[in-house]
Amino acid sequence: METLKELENVSKDELNEPDNDWLREWSKNAGRFSDDDAYRLWGKVLAGEMKKPGTFSYRVLDGLRNLSKDDANLILKITPFITNGFVYRSNDLIFNIGTNWGNWYQLEEIGIVSHVGSVSTSATTKINEYTPMYIRGISHVLILSSNLPKDISEPIIILTELGSAILKLIELTFKEDINLVHRQEEYMNKLGNYLKEKYQVNYSVMKIPNN
Repeated sequence: METLKELENVSKDELNEPDNDWLREWSKNAGRFSDDDAYRLWGKVLAGEMKKPGTFSYRVLDGLRNLSKDDANLILKITPFITNGFVYRSNDLIFNIGTNWGNWYQLEEIGIVSHVGSVSTSATTKINEYTPMYIRGISHVLILSSNLPKDISEPIIILTELGSAILKLIELTFKEDINLVHRQEEYMNKLGNYLKEKYQVNYSVMKIPNN
């Protein structure tokens, strides 16, 4: 039933039947749970695989099976800080507006993120007068621009395959939670201000339309 809800506006021509091995694994894992939240989660997984085969690998199915409710709540807590498939550790902003080291090491332990303690893992983007930089979250995007060429290079925490899959599953939940949306807007503005001061760039934050 939950899968059908997810697919009600999708034409049959856009759907693919998962292979039998995948369906057996999905059924085995989904069958371990009996609450409504779990039904919705595993319904979304099946729907997502039917829309785009290969979206949820066997490793992801196994990781989802082992998640607890506390794990799921912690993942929701950190989603405002996920942009472009990773998390900027810039100026320790993520530790100053709602999370702590313990949260991130717990997420690393359950396979959601990696490189939490590494200061050598970074993301670098070149921007100039004609090429702005887009830092995209679920509800908001931070846009950096500069009249002069700049290299924006900042340490990051990386989202794993499991983390990326879960982000897809909870995107709608995130957009419907006004507190999470406001938290991302707050984070984007703080991150933009930090990068403006450090690299002498301009920034703006825009809300992403829900459709």
